[in-house]
Formats: sequence, structure tokens, C-alpha cells
Amino acid sequence: MLNLGAPKMNDFQYEIDEDGIAMLSWDTPLKNINIIDHQSISDLEIKIDHALANDTVIGIIIFSEKNNFLFQKTIDGRVVKFLKKDIT
Repeated sequence: MLNLGAPKMNDFQYEIDEDGIAMLSWDTPLKNINIIDHQSISDLEIKIDHALANDTVIGIIIFSEKNNFLFQKTIDGRVVKFLKKDIT
């Protein structure tokens, strides 16, 4: 992957691969799971904005560096839980 110098923001690393895909890897430091909060959402928005502003980017993939991850978010008064478990 080509690291084009976009700054690392807390949980997310931003790189563009040789095919023009922006790879946003999510890895909450010092935690067994990725945590979504106001700061991580802000960081993600910044990374997506970087990708959208780059004319060489043709797509964006957001993925976890962790084998298992879970997060919970309240949206419009409803609690939404996301769980991904490595099945390999």
C-alpha cells in the first residue's frame, strides 16, 4: 500500500492502494474491541473526506484490524449493536 502522508488519527489509518482504493483500517489502541464514540466518528469523517477529495481514489473500504469487534450506538433512541466474529 502507498501511504500518502495522511495523518494517523486515533483509531483509523488511511492508505491508498495501487488500484486507487482508500483503505481505512480501524484499530482502537489498547482495547480488545473497537470502540465507536464521538472522537472515532470524527476521525472516520476526516479520513473519508481525505479520500473523497483525492481524485485518484475510486473506492473506499473500511475494515477492522481486530479479529472480533463489537460496538453499540444509540440511534434515534434505539440501541443498535454490531458484532463481527472471525469465522476463519
